[in-house]
Order: sequence, then C-alpha cells, then structure tokens
Amino acid sequence: MMLTIYENMARRFRIRSWKDLVLILGTAVLVLVIQYLLKHFLPNLSDKTVSVISYGIGFVIIIAGIFIVGD
Repeated sequence: MMLTIYENMARRFRIRSWKDLVLILGTAVLVLVIQYLLKHFLPNLSDKTVSVISYGIGFVIIIAGIFIVGD
C-alpha cells in the first residue's frame, strides 16, 4: 500500500524550473548541515529529535521558498 502511495506521489512531483531544483538541492544541503551542527553542539539529543528538527526546518524553507521563488 505504501509503495502505491509513493509511486503516485512520484508521478505528481514535477520540477518546473531551474529555481525549483536549486531550492530543493539547497534545502537538502541545509538539512544535512543542520543535522551535523545539532549532533555536534547538542550531543545529548536523540537521533530522532535531530531528524524531526532538521526536517521541520527544511519543510518550512521549502514551503516558504515555493511562495517566494514561485513563477
């Protein structure tokens, strides 16, 4: 069932311009940097907490970027 949902989402996902690609790649790099910094400066946080924080920040950046950069 989950595979069907992922296949459906993959068919609907489209990169419409080079700006979308830059936004996605930039956010992916930023999420990785945030994860590294959180693990480095706050080593007592669990891996799940670090993931939730970093992906939450990435999600907010993607949503804001869609409206700011959108054509």
